[in-house]
Amino acid sequence: MKSEWIKNRETGIKKLNQDLECDVLIVGAGMSGLLCAYQLQDIFEHIVIIESDEIASGASGRNTGKLTSQHGFNYQEILKIHGEEKTRLYYHENERAIHELKRICEQYDIDCEYSEKDAVIGCKSVYMTKHVADEMKAYDTCDIPYEVIREDEVEGIRYGAKFLKQASFDPYQFCIQLASHLNCEIYERTPMMHIHDHVVKTKDHAIRFKHCILATQVMPFQFKFFYTLTAPKQTFLAALKPADKNSLMILSEDEITKTKNNMKNFMLVGGYDHALSDDSNFKWQSFKRDLVLEYPNYRLLSTWSSQDYQVTDYLPIIDRCDDFIVITGFNKWGNTNAYVASLTVKDILEEKVTERRELFSLKRKSLVFSKNFISENYQVLKSLIESKIHDSKLMIPENHQAISFQLDRHPYGIYRQDDKLYIVDTLCPHLGCTLKFNDHDKCWDCPCHGSRFSLQGDIIKGPSSVGLHHSECLVSELKVDK
Repeated sequence: MKSEWIKNRETGIKKLNQDLECDVLIVGAGMSGLLCAYQLQDIFEHIVIIESDEIASGASGRNTGKLTSQHGFNYQEILKIHGEEKTRLYYHENERAIHELKRICEQYDIDCEYSEKDAVIGCKSVYMTKHVADEMKAYDTCDIPYEVIREDEVEGIRYGAKFLKQASFDPYQFCIQLASHLNCEIYERTPMMHIHDHVVKTKDHAIRFKHCILATQVMPFQFKFFYTLTAPKQTFLAALKPADKNSLMILSEDEITKTKNNMKNFMLVGGYDHALSDDSNFKWQSFKRDLVLEYPNYRLLSTWSSQDYQVTDYLPIIDRCDDFIVITGFNKWGNTNAYVASLTVKDILEEKVTERRELFSLKRKSLVFSKNFISENYQVLKSLIESKIHDSKLMIPENHQAISFQLDRHPYGIYRQDDKLYIVDTLCPHLGCTLKFNDHDKCWDCPCHGSRFSLQGDIIKGPSSVGLHHSECLVSELKVDK
């Protein structure tokens, strides 16, 4: 489902209709791709951006709208793995991003509800206070300023920390309006099908480039090793009315509501973060139930899911890889990290040696020599094995429901819409995991690396570069073994 930011909006930007040559090709028109174009437009003459869907239709238009350097409980993990100096650098880069994004809004007169707010992180339960205290110890060690929040100072928070002068905005409007001011060509509904030897091929055309930036979250099929370094994570979000009077941005370590942000016309809440290998449908049903319990007097405007990639050592990857520059792994904090990524890409293309480049380097040892790397890849392997276990009994699903089955030991899925059946091959073309049905978004999801496919088998999101084998029939046409 579309997020409240994107709902009922169309950009009208056309898809690519010819072959091209350019100085810089940016794949992905989310915040990171658009901000890269912003940083490079005075350096390179011809910049092209291609987007498989529409501008900001992915994580950029489906997030919480927070602009903050308070990145959950990540600082204690970053400090453990990378030490004080790099943790402090990460904080300052993201803190700078807040102010620079405000400057861009003023520069182009972007109307995106930019509003200065404080950000609070904490817990409701006494059992989670130690985890909050550990995060504050990391702040103290790295000289990160904050205020302590105690019981009754913020509704629903027993103990926490407040970052002052953070901000929130409408990320979709920011991207749409920024795109209109950029000195570049943008093409929507133009997915990258293949990339080789300085040429990107789309479905019907080819783009030859001097430099290519992959600002897509997911990497092309040939970069298989990226899927040992990152893992897809999903969260559910909802827009409720009326907006709460509390102007704070709140992140709690407890369910039911984990994240909360108040905009002008609605309140955004979210929770139930989980790996795609988990039971997403169970998580979704729990989220719906808890929304009713926690907000009985609010009107539900919309619900949606958001997906991002978690890197095993908690820092994004922004680096040159062969002939490309890759940007991935924002760990659910892409609004400020997108600006940091754009500066890092500029460093790379100008061949500047900076601490920022070193911080996000693909060559850092912590990417592979960590417990998280081992455990994440164990989970992927576990998901791959478990995904091969199927119920071989063939049945016709209930209306608006899906089932999985085996035919000659090969996995398939059926979705029923009234009297019509959509049948797809549920073996992911990427690396062979068996897809799971996502009842909330009505699509087929890969539990291993995050590819998503429509009911008809079309690609919604990579890393898969091809769709699923599929067919359609009426219920009356399907023969079922008795």
